[in-house]
Amino acid sequence: MKNKIIIFPFLALALMMTGCFGVNGDFRQIRNTVFDNVDADFDTEFEISVGRGTIRLAGFFAKHSREVRRYEDVIDDIYKVQVGVYKSNYLDRFHNSRGLFKELSGLMENKKYTQVVRSADEDELVMIYMKTTEESLPFDIFIVAVNDDEAVLVNLKGKLDNVMETLEEEGAFSFLDRKK
Repeated sequence: MKNKIIIFPFLALALMMTGCFGVNGDFRQIRNTVFDNVDADFDTEFEISVGRGTIRLAGFFAKHSREVRRYEDVIDDIYKVQVGVYKSNYLDRFHNSRGLFKELSGLMENKKYTQVVRSADEDELVMIYMKTTEESLPFDIFIVAVNDDEAVLVNLKGKLDNVMETLEEEGAFSFLDRKK
């Protein structure tokens, strides 16, 4: 019993140091702007924020996987990930997407993000925003994707030039070629 009492504070401290708690205020503000400008009610499936400690810990355990080993440098460059997935109860085909574009673009511009992708069709809406450093390297990417069934928000922070290069090599941006 005494061992359990000693372990609990260390476990709590480890969780606090790794940043594995809820999303931050900026993420919530962006999420609420999306919700306020889409004609739907959303239920949270999950929302999580993972800090550098947890990412490195996961990388440490995953190093033995051949698949993950090739992403080791990428994992080391990410220091925070926030993800929210929300199930839509009803979505009326983005009839309010212009309002969402306008409101979210204004909010993101105030937060010093640059819009790099904006795509809407009959059943999907995707917006990607990026902040850069003085060296013009991306260090903060925010992705918003909404369709008839769900809304997904992802925020990556870190030295993301390797991340972007790897994603491009893996074909993650192939959807942009389809839109042309």
